[in-house]
Amino acid sequence: MIVFYGSFDSSSDCEVQSSITTWDDCLTACKSTKACYQTFTDSLTSTTCRFCGFGALTNLQYLNQVSDTIIAIKSDTTTCPSELSTELLPSLKVCNGTAPSKFVREKYTVCSMRRKYTTYCTKSVASDYCAEIGAIIIGMENSAETTKMTWRNPTYTADTGSWLALVRVNGTFVWQDPWLTGDGDINWAAGHPMTGYNCGVLQVNTSLIQSQRCEVTTCSGSFCPQFVVCGWLMQ
Repeated sequence: MIVFYGSFDSSSDCEVQSSITTWDDCLTACKSTKACYQTFTDSLTSTTCRFCGFGALTNLQYLNQVSDTIIAIKSDTTTCPSELSTELLPSLKVCNGTAPSKFVREKYTVCSMRRKYTTYCTKSVASDYCAEIGAIIIGMENSAETTKMTWRNPTYTADTGSWLALVRVNGTFVWQDPWLTGDGDINWAAGHPMTGYNCGVLQVNTSLIQSQRCEVTTCSGSFCPQFVVCGWLMQ
């Protein structure tokens, strides 16, 4: 864990852990919990512990002086970077970080992390974010991977979505994940795929896939693509 005094503009995808009441216990618990990528506290004496997903704290900055806010981030490196910038994010990725964490495939082992947006994001925004951290949007090789990419949470509707590397090409949906073996796992929701909807989105509470417009312009009705899972090859 990299621990530092710092600041951030806003936080999302953070959950308070009411059973953890000290900062030391919070650090230990976050380190061993796949769903926790980073955490922060208002002070060393604070009794509030939060588990946050990757990218949950926006515009992270180091502070050279002691401040009330203390931030901790999982990292594979033992060296603290000089600043937290987009270019340095790949060095902070960990294969046992946020769920679903790791996919062991026939030819490759793919590490991953999940990013949640406050409202919704387009496919291009999600793809650009993955590229910024040296990753790509990934797909599912089999039903076991689909299960790992699905998380049951009553906060989200059946149509809350996570972008997939699944697009329509010449009338047929194909995976654009170069590390998949075979045809991948596609289990369409009822009524899908639909004409004119050329990107695939995983319903995070059902394990079903629905077709959607790649460049959505609103989060309306029950559909809201709030998530993306970025992946990279395990070294």
